Amino acid sequence: MRAWAMGVGALVAAGVTSSLPLDGWYDCAYFTFGRRRRLDASAPPSVLSTYPWTPRGFSKHATVSRQRTAASAAAAGSTPSAQCATITVPLCHDGVCNSVRTIDVFVKRIPAAFGTNSTSVWLVQGGPGASSVASTLRPLVEGFLVDWYTRLGGQVSVYTMDHRGTGRSELLGCDATQTETVGSVGGSSVTLSELPACLQSMQRRYDYQPVAFSITSAAKDVAAVIAALDDAHVYLYGVSYGTAVVERVMHFSPSVVRGFVLDGVQSEAFPTWADAPTFTNWDRDFSVVAGRFLDLCQDDAYCRPKFAPLGGLRPALLELYDGLDGGSHNCTAFVKSWGAPDDAPPSSTLRTLFGSFFPDMTLRLLLPVFIYRLHRCTSNDMDVLTFALDQMYGGGASSSPGDGGDDAPDSAMLYKTIVYSELWQRPTPGLLDLYQDFADSTMSSGIYPQVVEYCIFAGATSSEQNCADLGTMLPDGVDASVNFTYTPDAYFNVTAAIPPHASVVVLSGKLDPQTPHKYALDQFQRMTGTAKRLFPFDYAAHGTIVTTPVATTPNNPTCAVSLIVSYVQNQGDVDKIDTSCLARVLPLVFQWTQGAAKDTFNVTDAFDGVVGQDVPTTPPPSTAIPPMHTDVATVSYLTGLVVACAVLGVLSLILVALLRTLHKISRLDAVSSVVVGKV
Repeated sequence: MRAWAMGVGALVAAGVTSSLPLDGWYDCAYFTFGRRRRLDASAPPSVLSTYPWTPRGFSKHATVSRQRTAASAAAAGSTPSAQCATITVPLCHDGVCNSVRTIDVFVKRIPAAFGTNSTSVWLVQGGPGASSVASTLRPLVEGFLVDWYTRLGGQVSVYTMDHRGTGRSELLGCDATQTETVGSVGGSSVTLSELPACLQSMQRRYDYQPVAFSITSAAKDVAAVIAALDDAHVYLYGVSYGTAVVERVMHFSPSVVRGFVLDGVQSEAFPTWADAPTFTNWDRDFSVVAGRFLDLCQDDAYCRPKFAPLGGLRPALLELYDGLDGGSHNCTAFVKSWGAPDDAPPSSTLRTLFGSFFPDMTLRLLLPVFIYRLHRCTSNDMDVLTFALDQMYGGGASSSPGDGGDDAPDSAMLYKTIVYSELWQRPTPGLLDLYQDFADSTMSSGIYPQVVEYCIFAGATSSEQNCADLGTMLPDGVDASVNFTYTPDAYFNVTAAIPPHASVVVLSGKLDPQTPHKYALDQFQRMTGTAKRLFPFDYAAHGTIVTTPVATTPNNPTCAVSLIVSYVQNQGDVDKIDTSCLARVLPLVFQWTQGAAKDTFNVTDAFDGVVGQDVPTTPPPSTAIPPMHTDVATVSYLTGLVVACAVLGVLSLILVALLRTLHKISRLDAVSSVVVGKV
């Protein structure tokens, strides 16, 4: 068995073809779930039913609806069925670790309609820990299979797979301890007290080889499967954390891979930890990008006058934070009533709330309205904002048949294994240092509570001073030998060179707080080779394949998708890409139509309307945000799971849980004499 595993390693390195043990290919549905699903039963039950973004037909969810329409049309026509398979790979690829075990990875494809064509496109999901059907604040890559297949004229096979450790591939979790079941102490989330047993179980199950679930291991799966399928020309698309996997494949330089597309980039090399795209820099980086959005108000003829008396949108927000924390602001009690502990600063509540709005291109348009009305804070303003929050997080919807449940779950353990091994500064910054990054931010998610979990997960409770300082925040009986992190390999902190037979396209949104544009630019500049092209989008958020709408008919693709399709059709020649869509990408709009304002805030004037005193409805100007009545899926927010590389969004709105952590910190004498709530 070990010899077979070494053979697969050689296969990856040489790029030759061979076969891997295969259970498939079976005809299967284009979509895994009958309807868009919640990933977690504890998710907020509803969100806005009207999304204020132009044009009327665009949102991530409208995109999915169009994909389903395309799938239905394809099923009725000549498009081949989707096909599914599991493929057996070694737990330990050659050069990674030592084990005779094997695991299965799940692969889904739509094969080219023309058997003579041996070109394929692979969509590699973000995360870490997300499956190909995960869609929480990330593109749903499974949903793009039929869309891209159709746009490529059925001449190209389109693939995706679940990373090892998640989804329908070998799932990394705590089955033996049952700590991820809803009946356990922490429900489906593993508590700090449950974590040591979970880690011990995973150690035993996987031969004490956490590196088997590394970025390199996932990349070698992709390379091995591609080589075994024997396509002559392959193009790899990675989004968010998926770019880290694709970049790692680039290091292997497989001969059949002719093109790499990086969308929302997790860059590879960094001279210092301060320059690194790590989760420990999440709040700092998030704040910078959010500040750029706030400053764009000054360039908008509608937004600028609203905040001129306050010096602009950014100064207005910072003044609001100071006023709320000072205790004299009219809205201090109103904001504190949203569920924060009594001694937690209300600014923390707002920073987290606004941090959950900003990554979404629709929800971020709420920010100026909330800041404007909270600044003024009349009883009417409180009524208007309460209505909006009720629209987003009120109600009592529950899962229904067809939601998908746990048929293809994400893996929090895979997320933590990769993040705490390769995407977290070592030794860890102190908890109070990371809290200060959050407290100094314009808005963010608050990564600081994860310091405690890192210390346990990495077995660093005594070896790192900032872990030892946590004192009683650590559970009793923690054993440093019980951990599940690995030492980064030779590819860590090294930028891949562009293979001589390949090219690279980089896509990036300048308003993406999850994988900020500066990291895309850094990766682009560091990759040696000339066959590369960078496409930055001024107003795009995370995942440009869904955040670059164009001013054309609703069924047209986003600009990023158009660029990718042209890139593949031109056989990876970056100089022949049709870039005409760039001139049609929609601009940022701050003005609300009366219809959108009424649906969202219960007034026809989002900024100054009074409940019960609506002005007569008038046709909106062409630049205003029209109402969008879309079937909006419920979003799952996983506390503390940040997606600096996309991936699993820390953009959580479980404010009570987050602020209770702050409440604990403020009482922890072992960490510092500073009362954090007063910082």
